[in-house]
Formats: sequence, structure tokens, C-alpha cells
Amino acid sequence: MATSLYSLREYKPITDQLVPPNDPTFLETFRAQTAYSYNPLVSTLEAYSKFGGMGKGRLYRDEDFNPFDMDFTGYEGHEQFLIENSANKNHMAHLMTQIDVANKARETLSRASFLKQIGAGLLDPINLVTLPFGGPTIGFVRSAARVGLGVGAITAVQEAARVPFDPTNQGALEPAMNIGLGIATGAVLGGALSFVAITPRERMRVKKAEEDLRKDIETFALDKTTMNRQEYDQRAPVADRIYGKQTDDQVFDLVKRQEATVRNKQNLIDKAIEKIEVAKSRINASSNVKLKPLEDKINKLEIEEEGIIKSIRDVESIVKEITVRGTDTPIVKKTDRKLSKTKDVKDKADLTNAKETLTKLQKSKARVSGELSTVRTKAFKIYGKAIDKLDKQRLGVEKTLIEDEDILRSLKIEEDLRLMEASEFGFDLMQDQNWFNKSAFYKFVPTPMKSMFNSSAPNFVKKVLYDIGADGGMVANAHKMGLSLGQSVYMKSVPYKGEVYKAITELRNLWSEAGKKNQKTFLTFNVSNGLTKLSNVGRSVDAKDMTFEEFVVNINRMRVMEDVQGRTDIDERAIEVINNFYSKWEERLSAAGMIGDTKFFKKMVALRNDKIKEYEDKIEDILNMSDADGNYTLAQENYIKRIKETILPRLKTERNNMQEALDSYKDARLMPANETVMHPRYFNKGEIQKNRGKFKQILVDWYRNNPVIYNRKFDGSYDKQIIQGEDKLDKYADDIIEKILNDNDELGFDSAYFGMGKSKHLTHRTIDIPNKLVFDFIQQNPVQVMAAYIGRTASAYEFNQKFGGRSYDDLVDQIRDVSFKAGKSEEEVNKYVMQFSHMYDRVVGAALKNPDRWSIKLANGLRNAAQLNFLGSAGLSAISEPFKIILENGAGNTFRGFYTGLDVRLGKIKAIKSAEEAMISGEALDSVFGSVHMRLVDDLMTNPFNNTIWDTAKDAFYILNGLGPITNAFKQWTGIVNQHSIIDQSIKFVDGKATPQERTFLARYGIEYSDAVEIKKLKDDGVIEMGERGLYYANTEAWTNQSLVSTFRTALSSNIMNTIMMGTPADKPILVDGVSYIPMRVARKFGLKEDERVAGYSRIENGLMGLPFQFYSYSLAAVNKVNSTTASGQSKSKAMAVLTAISLAYFGQYVRTPSYVWDNLETEDKVARAVDYSGLASLYSGLFYEGMHSSLALGGPDISGGLLKPKFSVENKGIENTIGLSGAGPSWFYDFSTNAFELAFDKKIDYSEGVFQFVEGDRGNALKALMRSLPFARIPWWKNEVYQLTNAIDRNVD
Repeated sequence: MATSLYSLREYKPITDQLVPPNDPTFLETFRAQTAYSYNPLVSTLEAYSKFGGMGKGRLYRDEDFNPFDMDFTGYEGHEQFLIENSANKNHMAHLMTQIDVANKARETLSRASFLKQIGAGLLDPINLVTLPFGGPTIGFVRSAARVGLGVGAITAVQEAARVPFDPTNQGALEPAMNIGLGIATGAVLGGALSFVAITPRERMRVKKAEEDLRKDIETFALDKTTMNRQEYDQRAPVADRIYGKQTDDQVFDLVKRQEATVRNKQNLIDKAIEKIEVAKSRINASSNVKLKPLEDKINKLEIEEEGIIKSIRDVESIVKEITVRGTDTPIVKKTDRKLSKTKDVKDKADLTNAKETLTKLQKSKARVSGELSTVRTKAFKIYGKAIDKLDKQRLGVEKTLIEDEDILRSLKIEEDLRLMEASEFGFDLMQDQNWFNKSAFYKFVPTPMKSMFNSSAPNFVKKVLYDIGADGGMVANAHKMGLSLGQSVYMKSVPYKGEVYKAITELRNLWSEAGKKNQKTFLTFNVSNGLTKLSNVGRSVDAKDMTFEEFVVNINRMRVMEDVQGRTDIDERAIEVINNFYSKWEERLSAAGMIGDTKFFKKMVALRNDKIKEYEDKIEDILNMSDADGNYTLAQENYIKRIKETILPRLKTERNNMQEALDSYKDARLMPANETVMHPRYFNKGEIQKNRGKFKQILVDWYRNNPVIYNRKFDGSYDKQIIQGEDKLDKYADDIIEKILNDNDELGFDSAYFGMGKSKHLTHRTIDIPNKLVFDFIQQNPVQVMAAYIGRTASAYEFNQKFGGRSYDDLVDQIRDVSFKAGKSEEEVNKYVMQFSHMYDRVVGAALKNPDRWSIKLANGLRNAAQLNFLGSAGLSAISEPFKIILENGAGNTFRGFYTGLDVRLGKIKAIKSAEEAMISGEALDSVFGSVHMRLVDDLMTNPFNNTIWDTAKDAFYILNGLGPITNAFKQWTGIVNQHSIIDQSIKFVDGKATPQERTFLARYGIEYSDAVEIKKLKDDGVIEMGERGLYYANTEAWTNQSLVSTFRTALSSNIMNTIMMGTPADKPILVDGVSYIPMRVARKFGLKEDERVAGYSRIENGLMGLPFQFYSYSLAAVNKVNSTTASGQSKSKAMAVLTAISLAYFGQYVRTPSYVWDNLETEDKVARAVDYSGLASLYSGLFYEGMHSSLALGGPDISGGLLKPKFSVENKGIENTIGLSGAGPSWFYDFSTNAFELAFDKKIDYSEGVFQFVEGDRGNALKALMRSLPFARIPWWKNEVYQLTNAIDRNVD
């Protein structure tokens, strides 16, 4: 608030207080200003808490209390207020204290100078919080008006909250003057900051940039292409080109359409070839029944024919022998014995009969051959015409495909030209350049996304990073112009969680049906399952009810093991739910070529050959660009070297690998004979370690009967190997087991087994054993498997879709190509690749390369222990978050959404459908996916198969501390309101009524004009309906355009994620992951090796490096999603949002703070801490307090100037203070270990003399501290009891 009116008129004290002779100090003025502004409301809230409410008829009014009996000396003029509002004697005393505080504040302000009051007003938390929400802009007048009106609006709300509860308020003039002075103070502050924030030169530059942006909106571009400069310089003018009459957007659209045409025709050709193969197989299949008997008969006749012919020859030879030599010869006797055994020739001397028999047999054979030919002819007549027709169709499509590919090539050339022209003469993609984004406060938290977008990198490089990791929380300059940059891989991956949610819901219903019980859920928590587990406690095994987990594992066992015996209708329906889930993914991955077949490998071989030719041509182009002496630039020389030494060898290796795979897969079926269902296989390492011998025997038996395997060699190619002999089988099985147990990325897409022929990586064939044989050694819970599968496969699939099948290496090559051609140095290019690589790793879920290393495990242990102790009141800290719903959607819609949420509990259908939209869009499922804690904690590893005691404890912990239920409730609330906002603003967009703020909002979340048109049509057709509270609900389950469904759900899930916040890949510095990239110019000095993937850097991975950031996930998100977006004009109802945030945070602080601490806090401390916990300036207020604590503890100055008290003890404890800077985990460990040491040895570490020494300990105090540092000790439900118990222990233990 601004200064009060008491410096402008004489103060007449109401009581007989003595007026101090001296002017108050600035600190006293600030405290008086804070008390004047906030104490009435604070005091009222305290009264409500302590005395159960105020006024007549309230619950805790003391009926024996008569306010007229009280002594009002010194409170003359306030008698009516005290009589009407006091509930009991203690309450009366509280109200009198409130009046005393108010009078003292007014008296102090009346003696303070005008400048001191102005200074105190400027430092008012409300003024400082308001700056990002109405920050300074270009020009003194504009900035003064903007900030002045912002502060004035806040002051008006503040006065409305103060006046009703301030008994010393003196009429309507007082609040009116305060509001006026608030505007004046804000104007002064805003005007001053306009000069501080933006220099005259900057103002000129920004103004020109704004004009350029508006001018070039038609020719905006997202990247630079690989067209060389010579081709670009020789281009014809736009008007003279084939597509000269089309706008940029029309050209880009034509490219997409033509790509779709080419893709569709290629699919038609592939399908025709498949049908021809099917028809041929049917010819064989249909004729086999008739052909086989005939063929067998012919074979038999041919055998008889051969026998008769041989007999005739024998007889003829005898006759000849007799004629020449007579009958008494060895040959005649021998032949005679043979002939006596021949049944076909009765008369040995009569050749005529034998020849007649032969003739008859040959006639029979000719007849059967004719029948055989007739059967084959008939079969061909049935299917041959179909084959001919399909073949003609294929040839026709291939002919038109060649033409379409020529058209596509010409369109691509035009697209390249347009992109390069726009990039050169248009604008550079950047983050919105508001005053906050340009400030040191924002820039000192670097992230790959922020650094890249605010750099001079080519647009192509920025867009690639955006396409991977954007979350809709960042406002780009393109967004401010209403231009969508699309939806990123990260954004598009989230809605697939909704498919898991739907499968889980169906399985829960079937489990309830099987157990004949009502399904009860609360905010996605399976209450019925929890009750079942509780009821099973103490029961015998036979008497226990089946839990949900047992039910789904049993269903999956029947499914994988093909156990049909005893299956019920419910079992069959449950199996169908799981099959349907995987069938969708099998279809997607097959269509995308991500699970292998011959078509995929043929395509990959062809693509690699094309890329090899492309890079060989690039070398030739550069050689032709040399100067007269044949010299090249250093950049050209390095480029050629990199192509020859890195890119071409890699492409050739990949091509050879693909060819090897193609040769191997020629006869592979998509679903092999030994697998009947698709089930991603994730090995259960614990079970394998427990029963290694049994698992090994299964492998040995399998490879004994299936000895052919494929091994990947060091160079990436494959060789065929046959495992024979017991020694080799034994060793091979051991090698496989070690490979499984040492797999660092067991959840990776490439680690999941899909069945023989399904993976494009032949490494899977080395363990190509049916799932049913190893079911006891794989993850069996289908819900967990679905969660793991979606966690990685969704991002891998969307990456494939977003970049058209290009790989990580392909994109790195393109980043380098474009950047070098844009004149960037090798150091700059390496930095771009480093930032891209880490963002890629985050999005695909592989930020850590060695999660089993000791530092990661140690860091996770410390993180788990710290969060299970320190975050006991996390639920109370989250209650201020509705302020962000207000900022996103406005106060009116927010409260309508709140009442819609209540309607959900009442069972109203439209409200339920509206709330469901959040879940099927992949949000409000934190309890299902075990990610609640990630809102506050940066966890290094999230594995749905982890069933350690830590994971079980965390699940219970975040329910007990309230964060889980509160997060789900708020996300459902947000989903209800945000879907209305997206629909409402889309309709306005089409009708031409959307404000610039609303168009920017839609652009941020990837809603384009064409999407808005379809959304409006769905509303007009009645598919999208209005709920009882006046909010639209999407009803996306009824939409027929699946592409629009995906776009809308992605926008909704991202909007929810940016409202009920947690840190995303776009929000976090790289170091948060426990990873650091050291430039090689530095790394070489320490003997560090260059990273294999990121040239120019040495990559260090150590979990301990990320510990200082453990509890900063929410704060890092708030920097982008609260402070930055608000400064970019993306907020509504700002005054109400600020007041809501501070009020709810104040209440949360009051509840979580012990009364003996709370009562001793000054008003300014209470307000400052409320601002800190409100989330309005979360990172900065948190760092301010951390800085204050560290400075005081290390003997430095009080950076608050004495205005505020530290939250914690700040005595100098030497190493303990240093450890505190390393994060919550190390702090917890230090406290726990030192207290355990003190308890065991009755000695403690002391630094009071400035040196390390052991002194006499206090075991009682050590035990108290030790018990308070245990997991769950600070849960609000029993925190006070724990503290009382430990205090009693401290008093009674020596």
C-alpha cells in the first residue's frame, strides 16, 4: 500500500498516551505502516481462530459475559464497537489490544516525515509483489500509469479488507485518500523504474523491434534450412516462381498436404503388395486340400512305373543273354532269382504283358496329371484376376507417386526459400522481452530452454528445442503476435496417461463387480482397495478378500500364460481391457515403423543411402566453392572433416546395421508363434537375484531347443551364432542374467520387449524367450507396466511423429549444418548441441545415464529421508495455489469452477464429465503415477516398479500430509475451469472478439485458428455443452476428429500443469539433475574426457550435485509460470489473485506455526512469511530468507536491515552452516548423525570458540531432536503430540 494520510493532517491521540519527543526512525515508520495496513485483518483472523468467531450469536459466545460491565477507560469513542463485537472477556481484551496497536501506529505515522512514509510505502510487500503484475514499461508516463493503477487496484482491495475491521478508521475520506496516495506512490515507483529498467537506447531499439515484428508478421519463419548460400542467392523473385502467388502459410500448408499425399500413396502401394502376397498364399492354401492326394497318387504311379520299366529291362537283358550264351550262365541265374520276386511281371518270358501293364499305368498317370492341372487352373482363376488387378493398381499408383514426389520436391525448394527469406528479413524467435525477462532476477536462473531462446542461435535450432521440451509456460514473441509454435513432444506425451487412467477405471469396476462391492474413489484414490487391505489384516489367507493389485496380476497371468481354464466373464472382459490398451499402441508403433518389420528396414536402408549421398554432395559443393587458389575457410575445412570422420562413418554403420536387420527379419512375423499377446517385458531384478538358479535353467532349456541367436558386434553390425554344448549354454545364460541385472535404463523404450520381430533393435532377440516361460521373473502388475510403458514409449512415439522419423543423431547433424551456415563458431554450435541433448534426455526420461552409481543412490536416500521429515506440512503450504487458477482464468470463472467441483460430489452428470476431462487428458493422476512429491521435490529417479520401503512410505506420507488429495482436488478444479477458458477463447477467436491476451494464450498452448473453428462448430452442434454453473465442458469422448481431441487434451493438460505447478524440463537448470557439462578448454586441464555424444564438453554425472535444489521444483516453475507470464500480460484478476494468495498463505502459516512462536512474531514478519509461502515470488523470497540465515549464521550483516526476523536459529555453527547450503538432504543427515552420536556417547560438537571441539552432551535434547527428525514426525495430525512427547523426554532424560 502507499503512504497513509496521517502525514497530511494533525494527529489527535484518543487515549492519554505520551507522545515521544523525537521523530520515529525509518524502521519504526515501516513497522507502523505495516501495522496500520495489515493489523486489523490479522487481528480479526487471530480472534476468529482463538475465540471461535466474533459478534452476537456466534458459537463460542460466553452467555454469562456482560460487555456493559467492562471498564472502557482509555477507549472512549470505541464503546459501541467493543460491546457489539466482543464474545467474552478475553475477546474484549484482544479487541482493546487491537485498538492500542492501531492508535500507536497512527501516532507514529503522524510524527514521521513525508519521505519516510513514502519509503515505507515503497517497501510494502504489496507494492513489491505488484511490480511483476503491472511492471514498468517504456516511457515514464506509460510506466507510471501502469504501475500506479496496479498499486491503486491492490490498495483498493486492501482498504476494502482493512476498513470493516479497523475500529479507528475515521470515515470514508480515509480509504479514499489512501487509494489516491497508493496510485501516486505506484506512479512514482513505476515511472522511476521505467528509467532503471530500460535505457533510452533500449527504448528506441525495443520500439523499432515492435514495429519490425508487426511489419514482418506475414513472413515469420521457424528455421533455416540446409539450402546452400549460392542456391539461395541465385533464386528468382517470389513473383516469378511457380508458387509465387501463394503466401508463406499457404506454401507450408501445401507441403504438409503433399507430404500426406505421398505418404498415403506409399501406404496404398504397400497394402497392394501385402494383398498380392495374401492372395498368393490363399491360392496355395485353397488348392492344397485337393492337390495333395493327386500329387501323392502321381508319386505312387511314378514309383510303380519305374519298377515295371526296370523289370522289363531286366527281362530283355536275360533274353539277350540266352540268345548269345545259353541259359546256364551266372547272369541269367541271378536275374532269374530277381524276376521271381517281381509281382508286376507274371510271365518272365512274356514281355508283351509287361509292356501292356506299363501302357495302362502311364495312361492313369496322365489322367491324374490332368486333374492336378485343372485344380491349379481353377485356383488361379479365383485369385489370379485379383492379383492382376492389384498389380495394375500398384503400377498405376507408383506412376502417379513419381509425379507427386516431383511436386513435393519443388514445394520443398519453395519452402526452403520462404524460410530462409523470412529468417533473413523477418524476425528471430525470442522469449517475450518484458522488463522482468530482461532483468538479472530472471536471467540468473539459466535453463536450456531459456538460454537457447534468448540467444542468437538460428531459428531452426530454437524451434527444435521448443518442439522437444516446451510446456506452454513460456511466452514467445511469436505468441504475442498470435502465432502458434505447435505442441512439443513433452506436451503431447502427457495425455497418453489418460489412456492408462481409463484402463485402470475399467479394471477397478470389474474388480468391484467380481468382489460384489461398491467402487469407492476419492480424487482418484482407490478408497475401496484401501478398505479391503485394512479388513484383511489379521485374517487367514483363505478368508482374505482379493485386493485390486492381486486381481489385476491374476488377470495378467491368465492373459500371458494363455490359461483359459476356469475363466469367468469378468476375467475375459478384464483381459480385453488390457489387450485393447496394447492393441492401440501396437497399431501406432507399427504405423510409425518403430517396431520392426521388413517394410520398416527397407525404408531405413533407403533413407540412410539418401543421407550418405546428400553429405557426399555437400562435400562436393564445398570443394567447388573454393577460391582461385583452391583454399577454403577454416569453418568449411572443419565441416568437411566432420562429415568425413563422423557423419559418413556413422550413417554407413547405421545403413549396414539396418541391412543386417532386414536380412534377419525377412521371414519374421509381427506376432510370432510363441507370443499371442503384446506385453512389454520389464524384468524383475529382485526376483531374478532371489531365484537366479531357476531363471538360469529356464534360459538354458530355451536356448538348448532354440540355439540360433544374433549378437551385436562392437561396430554395430550383427552376426548369427549357434549356441551348442552345455558349457556354452551355461555361459550364455549367465551373460544374459548379468546383462539384465546391469541394465541402467530398464524402463527405456529399447529395453522393453515386444515379442519376436517387434523391436527394431536386434539386441532383444538375444533374450527372445516367450513371456509365459519367464512370467515369474518379469513385472506382472499390468497397471504398473502400463505406467512404465507410457512413461517412455509415449515420448519416443511423439518424438518420431514430431520429427518425421528423424533420429537424435539426424537432428544433431541438422543443428550443426544450420548453425555453421549461419556463421556460428564451433564453440557456439557445441553449446547448442549440449542444450539440445540434455533437453532430449529429460523428455525421453533418461537424464541420468548411470542411475545405479553410488552417488545417485546416496542422493536418493538423502532426498527421501529429508522429504519424509521436512515436508510434513506440505499440504498446508499448497493451499494458496487457487491464486494461480484466478490468474489464469479470472475470479468469476474460478469460483464457478469451485462450485462445479462441489456438484461433482453431489453426483451431477455434467459436472462429473467436466471433472473427468482433466483425468483423460493425463492430469490429476499424480496418485496413480506416484508423482505427487515431484511438485515440491526434484527426484532423480521415478520408477513405477520400485517397491522399496521408501516408495511405500512416500505413498502414505503424501496422503497423510494432505499434498496428494489437495493436488488432485486443485487439478480437477483447474481442469474444470481451464477447459472452459480454452473453449470460450476459441469461440471468441473465431468470432473476432478475442483480446490480444486471449490470442496469446491460445497460441501458447498450440490452438490454431483452424482448431478454434472446429471447436466452435462442436459447440454449435451441441457436442460441447454448457454446465449448470455457466462453464463449457468439452466432452471430448464424443468428438470424432481424433487429431483435434489430441490437440485439445494436450492444451488442457499443459494448462493444468502450468497452473498447479511442478518443475518441467523447460523450468530447471541442468545442474538440478545432478549433471554438469564442463567445456573442454577447462576439462582438459583436469584430465577429463570429452563426452561421446556432446562434442566440446566433458559430462559429469553425480547425484550429490543436485541436492541443493531438492525442494526447488515448485519455485523454479513459478519463475516462468507466475512471474514471467504475468509480466508478459498473461494474467487476469491480478488484485484478487494476489489477495487470495497472501490470505490463504497467511492462514496456512498460522495453522502450521506453534502458537507460542506465532504470538511473538511482529505483524511485518507474519505478512512477509505469508508472501513467501504464497508462491507469488517463491524463488526470490525463499532465496532472500536463505541469504539472511546464512549471512547471520556466518557473522555477516542482516540483509533485511532489521525489518524481518529469520525463520530459524542463526547461531554460528561452523560446518553445519556450510552443510545447510548443500541442501535439505545433507542437512537432515548431519542433524540426525550428530544427534545420534550425542545420544550414544554423551558428547557433542561445539563451535562456540570458533574451533572444532567435543563438549559435554545433553542426551535428552539429542533424543528429542533425533525423534523429531524421523520420517512422518512432522505430519500436522500428530506434530504437536510428537513435540510434547519429545519435550517430556528431554526433561526426564539426562
